[in-house]
Amino acid sequence: MTRVGRSVTMADEIRATKTRIEAKLSAASATVLAELRELHRIHRPPRNQRPRCGARTRSGAPCRAPAWWPSGLAAPRNGRCRMHGGLSTGPRTAAGKARCAGNLPHQEHE
Repeated sequence: MTRVGRSVTMADEIRATKTRIEAKLSAASATVLAELRELHRIHRPPRNQRPRCGARTRSGAPCRAPAWWPSGLAAPRNGRCRMHGGLSTGPRTAAGKARCAGNLPHQEHE
């Protein structure tokens, strides 16, 4: 009889421990999420206060578009807008050049 009583008590103890651990984990994850949200707010100003592109347009005036700022970063990527960010300069390494050459269509020359 005592053995059955002990196992019930042990099962209750296991359930209580599991509940305590789950509560701590959810509180910790909520705290971490709140801190991340706060950091996001601190480092990322509102859209109208973000830095401008400033690239010279064809008219000679600076571009007034906001700099491209991907979410999750503390600063703009390169300080230019999506239109003036610059094009890729192409592959630099031998492996990258070989990969690009492999993607080109094969043309037969006459």
